[in-house]
Amino acid sequence: MTGIIGIFVLLGVAWLFSDAKKSVRYDLAARTLALQIAIAIFALLTPVGDVVLGAMSAGVEAMTGYVKQGTVFMFGELGDEKGGTNVIFFFQILPIIIFIAALFAILFHLRIMGWIIRGIGGVVRRITGASRLESTCAAANIFVGMAEAPLTVLPYLPKITRSQLFVMMSLGLSSVAGTVLVAYSAIGIDPKLLITAALMAAPGGLLMGRILVPETETPFDIDSLDAKDVDKNRAGSLIEALTNGAMTGLQIMLAVMALLVAVLSVIALINGIMGGIGGWFGYPDLSLEGVFSVLFRPVAWMIGVPWDESAAAGRFLGEKVVLNEFLAYFNFTGVKDDFSVQGQIAITLALCGFANFGGLAILIAGLSAVVPERKTEISKLGLRTVLAGNLSNFMSAAIASVVIAVASLAGMTPI
Repeated sequence: MTGIIGIFVLLGVAWLFSDAKKSVRYDLAARTLALQIAIAIFALLTPVGDVVLGAMSAGVEAMTGYVKQGTVFMFGELGDEKGGTNVIFFFQILPIIIFIAALFAILFHLRIMGWIIRGIGGVVRRITGASRLESTCAAANIFVGMAEAPLTVLPYLPKITRSQLFVMMSLGLSSVAGTVLVAYSAIGIDPKLLITAALMAAPGGLLMGRILVPETETPFDIDSLDAKDVDKNRAGSLIEALTNGAMTGLQIMLAVMALLVAVLSVIALINGIMGGIGGWFGYPDLSLEGVFSVLFRPVAWMIGVPWDESAAAGRFLGEKVVLNEFLAYFNFTGVKDDFSVQGQIAITLALCGFANFGGLAILIAGLSAVVPERKTEISKLGLRTVLAGNLSNFMSAAIASVVIAVASLAGMTPI
């Protein structure tokens, strides 16, 4: 039940760093938190949630099978998991990003994604009291990346308030794109938990965004948002949509590959230096991972990871916050069976977000490109946005831990 402590501490941290404490709308915050809790209960405990998420998980897993047709054609046995090669990540995992990006582009072109986003956004708006623009952006972030989601409300970005801008940025760093979510699943992360995390990130980002930068102006909103607004950048044809999506996916794939190569190399360099210096004082095994384990162990325990597992979990939380969530997930998959069910759930949900410095750079670059007149404002909100994203992810983990603990006390088994 340590997750209860985590919930209050995380809310307290958000309030402590709020830049307008007297303007926090506690009624809206309570409604948003209630939605986040309801999603956790629905996904983890109810038979209906099990069926719905099971179907969605099956779809996610099927995607990897479809991608294999293309990777085997291009790379032969290197694109097949039976190839037995140590370059499996590049040839089997990263190409998934290209396929999913192309698929989403097609769904946007057919206006299917626009209607889905409007539907989910409407539910979020009615429950949380968010503006139509905020709720639409929250729904979009479930499916697309932090740079693409704001494009669903692009014509209105110059007019929104500072608080609304911050909320939209927080939503981007609280979530992960559908393109990489499938890739996480392919490396061994439970797709049901990934989907749960993606759904919980919508109210989570709203919650932390509203507390950290509350509304102090008259919020900008519109009476209605048509599907054509959501599909503002719709391609001219199906083939163009497919091509554009594939090219976007290629850019994302190359960015992920480059970032992982750079991060892993830098970590090795830092560990070498730390080990050398540590050796002078009798600590030759000193490493960055060890530092993360110590610093983030209390956080891991606070969000529901058992204490005896919290040091190991702290390493992954540190990698996610400071370095990259893909790296954290990749390292976690190799040892996740060493954790209890509760530990696995808490860690999986806590890592599921773009809230790190690499993600922030992408977010600032993307938003500044479409609303250059607000570039300075976007940059100033940057670090606070990373805090909001991580608080949202940790809140999802803490809530899930409490739900599981209460269910266990009641004799129920998480589904």
